[in-house]
Amino acid sequence: MDFAHSYEVQEQWESSTVNSSREVYFPHPFDRRKMDGLTLKVMPVVGEFWIGRFSFGDRKSDQLTKVMSCPNPQRLCVVCSGAGHWVDVLDPGRPESIGIFPIKAVKAIPERGIIVFSDFARLIGYGTEGCLWVTERASWDGLKIRDVEGDLLGFIAWDSPSQKEVSLFVNLRDGRISTSDNDQSDSWSRFREV
Repeated sequence: MDFAHSYEVQEQWESSTVNSSREVYFPHPFDRRKMDGLTLKVMPVVGEFWIGRFSFGDRKSDQLTKVMSCPNPQRLCVVCSGAGHWVDVLDPGRPESIGIFPIKAVKAIPERGIIVFSDFARLIGYGTEGCLWVTERASWDGLKIRDVEGDLLGFIAWDSPSQKEVSLFVNLRDGRISTSDNDQSDSWSRFREV
């Protein structure tokens, strides 16, 4: 795990029976018997363990599934087949859904205290208290997250009109997109035109 955290997590393979007061479902299902997904045992340093049952977001086998620590040591991030959940390990009954779907990539940036998620067209940044920013549409269909350069995260976007990939940057402080490390213009705006 990339960030300091105040809990341990174990994936549960067997369908064990647990006191239902310790089971938490993400999202809350109408019928628990029909829920498929990832099952995790979460053990906070303080307090009792609980079992998280995270529903598959999209059942396609190529969707991202990942468990991550967060900039806030009391938070856990779970992406299960493209569906993202931001969970307080001491109060798991009130999770926040990550604001994009399906999540295609995740980049933890511990030195900046941020996690960046991407779908096909947008990026969203989360810090210690949750969502910091969401970009506007930055690609027609597909993003590839690259490396951090100072306060900028580089990524590749698909530019459909020119039929090529273009390099862009997102400012990690405010989510603004630029075409170079010193350009804060709106020259990428054609991606918003659908």
